[in-house]
Amino acid sequence: MQYVGVAAPLLNDLTRTFDLVISNASLGPFEPDFLKNYLPNPVKKLALVDLVKVPTVKASMADLKRMRDVGRSASRIATGYEQMEDRFGPALHDFALRECMRLERLHRVIWRQAKRLVSCVDGVIVVPGRHLPSNILVAAAHEVGLPTFDVQTGTITRTRRFLAPAAKTVFALNDESARMFARLGKKDGVLPIGSFKVDHDMAPYRTLNKVEARSCLGLSTDGDVWLFASQPLGVKTIITVARVVCDAALARGGVTVLIKMHPNETSPYRQAYDELARTYNIEILVNQEAKSPIAIVASDAVFTHFSSVAIEAHAMQKPAIAVNPFGKPLPFDLDSSGIAPEISSPEEIVPTLKRLAANESAVDVLRDGRALERVREIIANQLRNGKQKPKERQGSIMKCYSELQLSYRRSLSPIARPLRKLLDL
Repeated sequence: MQYVGVAAPLLNDLTRTFDLVISNASLGPFEPDFLKNYLPNPVKKLALVDLVKVPTVKASMADLKRMRDVGRSASRIATGYEQMEDRFGPALHDFALRECMRLERLHRVIWRQAKRLVSCVDGVIVVPGRHLPSNILVAAAHEVGLPTFDVQTGTITRTRRFLAPAAKTVFALNDESARMFARLGKKDGVLPIGSFKVDHDMAPYRTLNKVEARSCLGLSTDGDVWLFASQPLGVKTIITVARVVCDAALARGGVTVLIKMHPNETSPYRQAYDELARTYNIEILVNQEAKSPIAIVASDAVFTHFSSVAIEAHAMQKPAIAVNPFGKPLPFDLDSSGIAPEISSPEEIVPTLKRLAANESAVDVLRDGRALERVREIIANQLRNGKQKPKERQGSIMKCYSELQLSYRRSLSPIARPLRKLLDL
């Protein structure tokens, strides 16, 4: 079986070492029939849960109609309630109580399935592990002493968007990300290993040189090429970001700006980029078909708002810069993660590129292509060591549900604080 998706490189590699790796990314949480078909007893296996999310939370109150159809994963509910509490007052507690009771019912169902799963495996990997069902699976694994692993696949930041992973071992992208996990509360068991996904995606292009890459894209071999990796964030927003890069390129001179459109960007974006190209007296090329790795190799510098293309550029030893002219925190902090420094104005770009050039040869686990090797070795060692000391979690989690519901019934404020306690378990 060949796996696809964000965890595919890890899964396909582990199957060469272990008998079987389970991925239920496209199935319901811990689907029993899937386990029955693929887990012949008494053979012990390794399970992986890829991006398992709780069902979206939808408001049903008249006052919350504008929130209808806005999906919120469990790790973001607290933020949403906190923002709405002042406006809707006690009425929000009734809605929160219903949602808490619904989550408790969901939790009990997933818990039963998780207990069945951990009885069939020797270890658990979650990618990522900050979603509620994944944390329930980790808790069930800890109750029977199984080793658990959380794999970081993207950048993180110290915001309400991210929680400390529950797994005992966390595979971080780099040292900066490991320090970020410590600030989130995960101080032990965090290992910087690089990115198996980036290693896998970039491997076919590591022997490609700049001249060959530019030839593939029809670019001149003369002069500098700045790659702008776009994102479907709204035409006005992304054009504002792109203008910062184009202004700096115009001021420097002799620079071609290659705008690599995101696959999900539609014709209004293309029209806006074409209009942008007509307003600048520099060469601006717009391309939606090019593969990101080829565009990275062809470029001399990479710019984005907060795209994961910056991680790929960093891995390929290309200077990457996060452009943020809005003065608000980005959803994914490329700067604090040590991937790409953040700038807000055109005047900052050239000095930042010079600073990055001075550190171009710095040792970094994201750049050596050995992430899979490290992960495989760590997992194999822990599985060979067998079960660890069991840790009871379910009782404390269900007690927290009871406390939370009691708080809502008494209309105690604020909502966010007890809910955060639940999500942090």
